[in-house]
Amino acid sequence: MFPQGTMRRVVGGCTEMSGTFCEDVPRACVAGDGGIADGGARDSGAGDGSLSDGGPTDSGVAPPDGASPTFRVRGQLFGATAPVRLALAGIAVPEEIVVAAPGAFEFAARLPDRAGYTVTVVGQPVREFCSVIGGDGRIAAADVASVQVVCAADRLVFLSSLRYTGAIGGIAGADARCQALAVGAGLRGMRPSRFLAWYSGGTMTPASRFSRSTVPYVLVNGTVVANGWSDLTDGTLAHAINLTEAGMPGPRLAAGNCTNAVRTGTTAQGSEVAGESCLAGTSDAMFHKSALGDIEQTGNPPGVPGAFTDACSAQNCHVSLPIYCFEQ
Repeated sequence: MFPQGTMRRVVGGCTEMSGTFCEDVPRACVAGDGGIADGGARDSGAGDGSLSDGGPTDSGVAPPDGASPTFRVRGQLFGATAPVRLALAGIAVPEEIVVAAPGAFEFAARLPDRAGYTVTVVGQPVREFCSVIGGDGRIAAADVASVQVVCAADRLVFLSSLRYTGAIGGIAGADARCQALAVGAGLRGMRPSRFLAWYSGGTMTPASRFSRSTVPYVLVNGTVVANGWSDLTDGTLAHAINLTEAGMPGPRLAAGNCTNAVRTGTTAQGSEVAGESCLAGTSDAMFHKSALGDIEQTGNPPGVPGAFTDACSAQNCHVSLPIYCFEQ
């Protein structure tokens, strides 16, 4: 299960590796509901790492005289119902650890100051999708303790209750609006979550920056919109994205020749509609264009494939419209 040359350690009581992962993990760890699906939620990187029975160890063994200090990467696992395998990239020898249950984890490798690091998920429970929040960065003269790995059986999607012109602060500004609305609505309670806008500009698109969920995208009332990323981007939805973060019907606004408009700048496959994104979310000029979706369209007959995101376009960047928001 581990690549040649990869060092491996375990967290939370898992010590012996077998074909079904950890033989002595004190909870179910077999194929099926409790198993781990190799390759799920894979971003990039490889690794070698460790925790013992008790959680993170003290970070600071003083370096020998004349040696530069080194630092560790730590974090927390949330929501998983079976072991999760994590990888750390940015070190000479790849490191992987198995985190047996929600709680603290720590990689054994020690990284020098200013070294880059990436934490990714390389094995997850079969019916859950695990994503990493804060998993990329550089060492800044201290241990990294802010990595969060969040596992769940679905991912939320909503239509923003607030409306914005095309000058939304770029793609980062659109993402910030989605995150603020989700937090304000208390969508995941105390569990960490990250919401990004279904909005495009240049190389910054949902296809390039979204985690590709293997579990359903659902409205806040639990209604299934699509069964994972592949289903989301095939041109049709199971249900329209027409409820806000508060679970209320979204605003019906006309723009261009759309009567239930949402600003997207994005194709059904998650790429940019070239030249139609209000200059990547930075312009509210009347003469700039944006691709629009229809919040009552699913793409199923008699609708138009992909119409939920690319139903029409117009010179509308001065008009205030909602946006779609997706949990990662």
